[in-house]
Amino acid sequence: MKTLLRPSLYFILATILGIFAGGLMKEAAAATKMEKLTTSDDNDDGVATNPALMEDYPHRHVFYFGPGQTYLHGRFAKQGEDKLKNEFYYQFRAGPRAGFILNLSWHKFTRDNSQLRLGAVAPGFKFNLYRYEGLDAYVLGGLGFYQVGRKDGEQDWQRKWALGWNAGAGLNLSLNSMINYAIQGHYHYPFKVKYDEGKMNGTYWTITMLVGLAF
Repeated sequence: MKTLLRPSLYFILATILGIFAGGLMKEAAAATKMEKLTTSDDNDDGVATNPALMEDYPHRHVFYFGPGQTYLHGRFAKQGEDKLKNEFYYQFRAGPRAGFILNLSWHKFTRDNSQLRLGAVAPGFKFNLYRYEGLDAYVLGGLGFYQVGRKDGEQDWQRKWALGWNAGAGLNLSLNSMINYAIQGHYHYPFKVKYDEGKMNGTYWTITMLVGLAF
């Protein structure tokens, strides 16, 4: 119960803070948007001056945070049990469809006398496939760095970094110019890790509810 309660409280708190911040910054965002639209005629690049694009994407930086379920596979599943955990994402909107996205996470899993630690620094690309009203369907993917650690019984921790790839898809709803709500599935495939004694390979994926605050 405690494992379920803590991520839920974080999620609710992030939602409240996001709505509060959005209300405070609503007037400033509207002023900034109007300034961009009125000065767009002075630019000749033909891209950033599109009023429709600026209306839909007035902010480039988005921070996402929220709880999700992690499912372990392969050797990871023998070392730890599936659990709820929190995820953090940063997105930079390069344009109306494409952008940069970064996933940061660090979590521990246990099963009997075994423990597993997975850390991810997973950058990638995010691409919006379709937009209807304020709802975006998107895919993401890229290469990242993963720290895989294990501990069996009273043995010391064994940790190694490895390259790996990730891919995912989701739906993002823009509640207003500042607040976003997303449901996302994300798959991670760290490459095989070799320790001084033995090796470790496995995969995991997450289903996450995310609240995003755009600036």
